[in-house]
This record gives sequence, C-alpha cells and structure tokens, in this order.
Amino acid sequence: MARGRSGISDKVTGDVVRRFSNVRTLWLAIHNDPELTVAAVSVEFYYAIGELLEGKSLSQIEMHKINKTRVLRYARED
Repeated sequence: MARGRSGISDKVTGDVVRRFSNVRTLWLAIHNDPELTVAAVSVEFYYAIGELLEGKSLSQIEMHKINKTRVLRYARED
C-alpha cells in the first residue's frame, strides 16, 4: 500500500528547509561582508545559528556586530 505524505510531514519538511535556508543566508551575508572578519563575529554567529535552529526568524534575532540589514537583504534575494 502506497503512503502519501501527511500535512504534518509537509509542515515539518518546510520548517526544516526554512531553518536551513536562514542558516545559509546568515552564513553568506557574513562571509561576503567586506567590513567584517569571520573571527570578529564568530561568537555572535554561533548564537544566531542556535536561535535559527530553535525556530526564530532572521528578523527576530538580536545582532550587534553582524549587520542585520545586510542579512535581511540576503534573505530577500533567496
């Protein structure tokens, strides 16, 4: 008997994809910022990754050294 995907399965898959996409966006924004070094923002980066994995959106994360405007611009380009 073939099993179809349930609505819950689709929701979980979509949530995982969204979280991965946000992590990728943050990573790209930081690595392509000419005014920052990865070492300078590494602690904040790892805290932000943790918050993304917990389900927060990029706009909900508090950023001090990382340019949040730049990150959100990268998110719109995805």
